[in-house]
Amino acid sequence: MRPEKAHTRVLTAMIPRGWRGWVVQEQVDEGSREDITTSEGEEIRRLKAENRRRREMNCRVDRQIANIHPMVGRSGAGAPSAFTFS
Repeated sequence: MRPEKAHTRVLTAMIPRGWRGWVVQEQVDEGSREDITTSEGEEIRRLKAENRRRREMNCRVDRQIANIHPMVGRSGAGAPSAFTFS
């Protein structure tokens, strides 16, 4: 074990439980610990929210298409498409 790792564990053990998460996150952000940094976590949350919004928008579009023409849509497996030409 490297000396700085032991030092980090001693410091973390001396910190009150409620602050430990903040201190550990600060160590990650500084690069002395490996984990997801604050900026990476924010980007992951932003991308997940964007994906959720896009899925909701796709559901709305699918419902609107189904209301316009029940035979067209993603859920109609095997249903004839209005866009096929013979």
